[in-house]
Amino acid sequence: MNSAPRNAGAARSVDRRGFIAACGLLVLLVVRMLGAADATRIFDIENIPVVKYVAVAGRNVTLNCPGVTEHSLVDTLVWRTSQTIAEYVDGGLPLVSSLRITLLPDNFSLHFNPAFASDTDEYSCLVNDRHSPDALVDLLVQDVPDPPGRPLVLSFTSRTVNLSWAYTQDPRNAPINNFVIETRVGENGEWDQVDPLYTNSNEAFYQVTGLVPFTVYSFRVIAVNELGHSPPSKESYYFVTLREAPTGKPVTTIAHNTSATSVYISWKPPPAETILGEFLGYRITYRARDKGTDDDVKEIYIRDSTVESHEIHHLETYTQYLASIQVFNPEGLGPPTTVLVMTDEGVPSKPLNLSVLEVTSTTIKITWREPEKLNGAIHGYRVYYVHQNQTLLHLPILKADAAVNSVYTYTLSNLKPYTDYKIIVAAFTKKFDGEPSEVSQRTDISGPSAPKVVNLTCHSQHELLFGWHIPQTYYNTIDYYIISYRNLEHSEYKDIRLTANSSIVETSMIIPNLTTNMVYEVKVRAASASVINPKQIILGSYSEPKKISLQLHCEKIPQPSQRQVYDDYNLAVLGGIVFSCFGLLLIVLSFLLWKKCFHAAYYYLDDPPACQGANTAGLIDWEAPCEVAGEVRGPIPVTEFAKHVASLHVDGDIGFSKEYEAIQGEALNDEYPSEHSQHPDNKGKNRYLNVIAYDHSRVHLRQVPGQKKHLDYINANYIDGYQRPRSFIGTQGPLPGTFDCFWRMIWEQRVAIIVMITNLVERGRRKCDMYWPKDGAEMYGVIQVRLIREDVMATYTVRTLQIKHTKLKKKKASQSEKLVYQYHYTNWPDHGTPDHPLPVINFVKKSTAANPSDAGPIVVHCSAGVGRTGTYIVLDAMLKQIESKGMLNVFGFLRYIRAQRNYLVQTEEQYIFIHDALVEAIDSGETNIKMDAIGGLVNNIDFIDNQYKLITSYQPKEINLTSALKSVNAIKNRSSLVPLEGSRVHLTPKPGVEGSDYINASWLHGFRRLRDFVVTQHPLIETFKDFWQMVWDHNAQTVVLLSSADNMSFLQFWPNESEPMESDYYRIRMVSETSENNYIVRNFVIQSIQDDYELSVRMFENPMWPDMANPRSIYDFAVRVHERCAQYRNGPIVVVDRYGGFQACQFCCISSLAMQLEYDQTANVYTYAKLYHNKRPGIWSSYEDIRQIYRILSYMPKDLGLLKCTELRTEFDDAAIMTATPDLYSKICSNGSINTHLNSGDGGGNGNDGVPTGNGTNGGLPMSGGGTTTAATIQNGGTVIVKMNGEDNDELSVVVATSNHLNLDHNQS
Repeated sequence: MNSAPRNAGAARSVDRRGFIAACGLLVLLVVRMLGAADATRIFDIENIPVVKYVAVAGRNVTLNCPGVTEHSLVDTLVWRTSQTIAEYVDGGLPLVSSLRITLLPDNFSLHFNPAFASDTDEYSCLVNDRHSPDALVDLLVQDVPDPPGRPLVLSFTSRTVNLSWAYTQDPRNAPINNFVIETRVGENGEWDQVDPLYTNSNEAFYQVTGLVPFTVYSFRVIAVNELGHSPPSKESYYFVTLREAPTGKPVTTIAHNTSATSVYISWKPPPAETILGEFLGYRITYRARDKGTDDDVKEIYIRDSTVESHEIHHLETYTQYLASIQVFNPEGLGPPTTVLVMTDEGVPSKPLNLSVLEVTSTTIKITWREPEKLNGAIHGYRVYYVHQNQTLLHLPILKADAAVNSVYTYTLSNLKPYTDYKIIVAAFTKKFDGEPSEVSQRTDISGPSAPKVVNLTCHSQHELLFGWHIPQTYYNTIDYYIISYRNLEHSEYKDIRLTANSSIVETSMIIPNLTTNMVYEVKVRAASASVINPKQIILGSYSEPKKISLQLHCEKIPQPSQRQVYDDYNLAVLGGIVFSCFGLLLIVLSFLLWKKCFHAAYYYLDDPPACQGANTAGLIDWEAPCEVAGEVRGPIPVTEFAKHVASLHVDGDIGFSKEYEAIQGEALNDEYPSEHSQHPDNKGKNRYLNVIAYDHSRVHLRQVPGQKKHLDYINANYIDGYQRPRSFIGTQGPLPGTFDCFWRMIWEQRVAIIVMITNLVERGRRKCDMYWPKDGAEMYGVIQVRLIREDVMATYTVRTLQIKHTKLKKKKASQSEKLVYQYHYTNWPDHGTPDHPLPVINFVKKSTAANPSDAGPIVVHCSAGVGRTGTYIVLDAMLKQIESKGMLNVFGFLRYIRAQRNYLVQTEEQYIFIHDALVEAIDSGETNIKMDAIGGLVNNIDFIDNQYKLITSYQPKEINLTSALKSVNAIKNRSSLVPLEGSRVHLTPKPGVEGSDYINASWLHGFRRLRDFVVTQHPLIETFKDFWQMVWDHNAQTVVLLSSADNMSFLQFWPNESEPMESDYYRIRMVSETSENNYIVRNFVIQSIQDDYELSVRMFENPMWPDMANPRSIYDFAVRVHERCAQYRNGPIVVVDRYGGFQACQFCCISSLAMQLEYDQTANVYTYAKLYHNKRPGIWSSYEDIRQIYRILSYMPKDLGLLKCTELRTEFDDAAIMTATPDLYSKICSNGSINTHLNSGDGGGNGNDGVPTGNGTNGGLPMSGGGTTTAATIQNGGTVIVKMNGEDNDELSVVVATSNHLNLDHNQS
């Protein structure tokens, strides 16, 4: 700071100035503090001018000292208000009270840098110790105001709030013009989310309008003056506006019918901000479109806001409904969204006034009116007639427009005379046959057949004697005979009418008043009175005319009568028959004599020998109650069996465990000799060490000349069936070394049926060797076996084998050949028992029924010939006992046959399966329906309804629906029809993406394969790529589309020709689109993006299937689809309908059952329908679904050809056909000694060093659960322990301990 040069003391030292300035500042501060309390003007002298300054806070301002210029001499100067602000003393530095204030050296002006609102005051500038200033300086510094007070909510409604607040404490020298109100929505909203509100005045009150009901708000206020906006006030306390009725409408996404009495509606909720209150749920109202009164409106409240779909039930059939959906909160209902939806076609009611108009012997004319309730668009009427319990459809089908004045008439023709008929008329729509109306009527009689003339002779020269037999065929009675005769010279006949009696077999009469020497022609016919119109006489056929010459005294001329000729003819015929029989008897006797005296066979010609040794076990009366392990067990009546099985299942199947342990305990106590099985030369013929053949029941092979006695051995035992001894032969799966023995047994025992219940390889282990030729013929010892035919089905295969004995002597070739049928069950799982017993029950019934009555035993084998073999035999016996006596005794029969072959029914799980299978068999009854009986069941509502209840009895648990119910997958389901975990189709999963392996699709079996079909819903837009991924993953080259695409819910999910569809792995393009008959065929190519692989896919779109008005088209379409599949055979048929439900499963059922009807003329609707339900519950919604399958099958044409175009062959890989390399276990089985393998490792063995068994009888000690342990000593002093567990000994452990402590653990697992 510089001193004024005009001052005389300007040359003072700098140090002195600094000291004085500091002291001056201190003095000013003290003075200012002392005078702070007095803020009034210190000069009250009037007429002192005032110089006013107005400044803006934050800017600089300079106050000039009045009366002082640059040329003024100033010794002292003081700027002050109520306190000293700045002071200057001649020669010293200016003293100021604030660092913002500067005393300018030029003119001693007071400079503020910057000015604050607090600087506002009256300033006086006193120069040279004057007592008053030349003028007062009034400084006004203006600033933005301070914040107002916190706004208070005085009152509020749903859309307004009244706010009040305190004014700002300091307006900062500028008046408040107005206020700004800021709004925050929600507790965490932004203040700038809503435009601020500006008040029109400076009043501290305001009403805010335009709020949203049921919304959280808070407010803050900003004061506004000329200089700007104050900082915001503190925000108001939160409050919630009041509720209002909702303003938003739900958005309908899907609306369609699900049945004839129900519709399905789904929607999306309105935006949350339109609910305007607590979202309590939805209100659905609906009424028939043609009923407009409020009384007809029905409502449904859904008190769950998360629900987005609903199915309305109990509606009228084939009716349009207006359905409205509204949201509601505590204040009321929102505006409705209305959709028009129509229920599906239903079952028409009975045709009215069915009656008979006219009746003849071969026709019945009927009439009726249309049903009272059409329940759909009537396409026509079907007329059935029932005769002798056979229901036939009388074609053609009447069209709906065939009525005259609303009255329909139809004439049934080609009927049988005098026969009772029940006539059934039913209307039909595209989907359903209606309820039938019935009328019974007997046809009129027809004329009798021609009588047989037995006598026409001359009675006198004017009379003829004429006699005849009663007609062979007549109806009801014969009322008249009409004899017509004429003179051959005249053309007209004369008639004689006689009253007849049908109880008189032969009638004769004299025709009088004839002319001598004339030739007469005579004939006769019978006549009967109509039973419809008794006044009407119905004439029969004439007999063959007979001629006779009437001469004088002709009665004296001997002549043969017609009777005599007739009797002579009968005698001649009788004599010829007697002579022929005598000649035939001579031929038979000669043949038997030649056979006994001159023909010598090589061997195998006589019947099987009686069983050697007494079978004491066979003397047990297994059907009688018996006491075992302290409990009495006996036969159970069929009506109580289900309850009995349920009691055994309680507490973790404890009842089954007790029974099975009792059977096992008897097996330990009852030991039967098995010396032949233990013979060193025979041990190699046993597949398993512990499964041997008891001596008393074993099958003996015939002795070959020069053969050792022990070479008659095969590991096979006779096993009794129900009330038939030796009904079965239980044996092991043949080994390569026993193939010739096996086929010798088949020939010698006259076996016609072989039942095989194992696959060649299971879980990588050989269970049986292929003992039949893959193609052509193979020689097995002296037996040639040729494969004639192979019928592959989903669960089993039937092979027709021709066997020929090549060593028979002096026999015709035809007698050395026979056919054998092998029933090979291929669907028994590697572990445990089958998922459902129905396929097994059907297999047992089919295979046992195929055995001719004159054939030998049925040969049954699995791997060891005990576990599954015993299960099969017990099931067959119990089914026969149920049929014969209405009761069954599983415990007693198994206990009985276990004395004939060891370990039959090898595990407790198999024992339980037998009981569960028999409960199913009792409930379902006979389910294979013959072709000619299907039509009669269509109208048997009780039968079909009972089947429907049994079919749909299974209800899945939540664990069975794990994937389908996951939240990430739930959006992929159109409806409640979802796949079960065990039958769902899996997609290739994407790493890290949950649910990427899921699609709403299920595997279903067909007639040929277990995975013949994939049933799925019409893809959603979110699952388009999932659908094609499934097609790609599973090589599905045929798609059947039974739903139609629209522009709303069911969108087109395939690409157009010009727009390919791509994913990460493949590209889909359409190649062509053509129309065939009533369906569209599209061809696609799916190309891999990563390589050159291509998959051709053909889609058949037929949303009108099945067209019940044209039954032939139903089958033509199925044939067309399966003909396409015959081109590749290695992928499923994908069948799509709206929801993957009834229509798709019906297509699978009809296709499969049509093949079964072609194969064996039976259809098992019950089994297919039940197994489909068990894999995709909910597909059958009523008994009408099952009834329609029966109806369609009744129309099946005889020349279909579906079976032929789907023929399959069993594919065997080389590993399955070739015999596996022998391992340590097979070495033991082959020769009973392993010391050479342990010592030399050469894998040899001569078969002569037997392994002594632990007990000298059989090679195994039974264990709980069906396993055994075998211990043997080897030559070098070690021990072999063989432990076998599980079904068919499928778990094996071999431990070898030698004197050198060599341990060897070999597990086949």
